[in-house]
Amino acid sequence: MEFELKSNEDKLIEDIIGFKGKILYGIPEDTSQRGIDKNGKPVYNNAQILAVMEAGSPTMEIPARELLGPVVKKHKDKIQEIFGKVFDALISGDNKTAEHEMEVLAQRIEMWCKAYFREDNDWTPNSPITIHGGWMKNKKSGKPFYVKGKGSDMPLIDTGALRSAIRAIFVKS
Repeated sequence: MEFELKSNEDKLIEDIIGFKGKILYGIPEDTSQRGIDKNGKPVYNNAQILAVMEAGSPTMEIPARELLGPVVKKHKDKIQEIFGKVFDALISGDNKTAEHEMEVLAQRIEMWCKAYFREDNDWTPNSPITIHGGWMKNKKSGKPFYVKGKGSDMPLIDTGALRSAIRAIFVKS
């Protein structure tokens, strides 16, 4: 799952100056594979987990825990400041500096996304069964099964694989 970051000035920059580029951020599908579990069942890859995280899953009773949009919104002023530097460099004809600033912005967005997991975010807390474990019933068969608790109330922090998989890159188009 990938998102693009473009400013309102992008069309103007492309039309007048000829500078084309964007920042892609999220989890690249080709680097997100988590593999197969010990029973031979495929395990959700990190891109799929991020998609469920962003939108939630009513059928699996998983609340939405948005990451990508809120991070950009939280750092809007810093992003606009860097876009200002990019625009100033382009007006001066310095494409090399503009590209460098875009790469710096991509690195910061990646860092901000990874840091957001441990920051004060508005994510729905883990349910008690997720934290402590317990018995549940299979919705289809009605058979009980035991769920091992993760021992933490912090959503989406377990192995760190999801957080580590997040990338942001500047792509010239």
